[in-house]
Amino acid sequence: MKLLNQRGFSLASVIIATGMMGALSVGVLQMIKTMNSGSRSSIASGEVFELTTLTRMILDNPNYCKVSLAGEASAAPVTFFKRDIDFGDQEVTKGSTYTPTSEGLNIDLWYGNSDGTVKTQRKLNGADNPDVAPIPDKSHLGFVKIRSMKLVMNNVFTGNNGNYPPGIRTEPGQIVVLYEKEERKLR
Repeated sequence: MKLLNQRGFSLASVIIATGMMGALSVGVLQMIKTMNSGSRSSIASGEVFELTTLTRMILDNPNYCKVSLAGEASAAPVTFFKRDIDFGDQEVTKGSTYTPTSEGLNIDLWYGNSDGTVKTQRKLNGADNPDVAPIPDKSHLGFVKIRSMKLVMNNVFTGNNGNYPPGIRTEPGQIVVLYEKEERKLR
């Protein structure tokens, strides 16, 4: 009997090759998913740094800080009530238990004019201090959602029925920003 030259693959070799390709595809997809997640995390970390930098830039500029915290010159002056912004006379640290309903004065940060008397552009606010038409909401910075932005004073003043007296006071305070990194797909 004469043997014919058989060319091609057997059914068993096709099934084995298909299984190997499937396993390889699952591994590649998992690697892509991990890389995509790492990329989102890296972008969100950069946006947290941007949030910190923008906050510091506004507060370091005396005119921007003035219109953000004290208000416009044409409006009634902002009244700071000690009971609202002293956080129980405790220092606020990263480990502090702080929620949006805790003590603190809701603030938003603005750019101002060159004299520091008029707000020109709202830059940051907490989601618990939303927009008032026609002022746009600035509680998102890319993948970062600002839940709350509050002024908290570490003060020692106890007189005058718990309120600050009129005039200029220099007491230490902190801006407490609660934020979360959102899970969104990359574009």
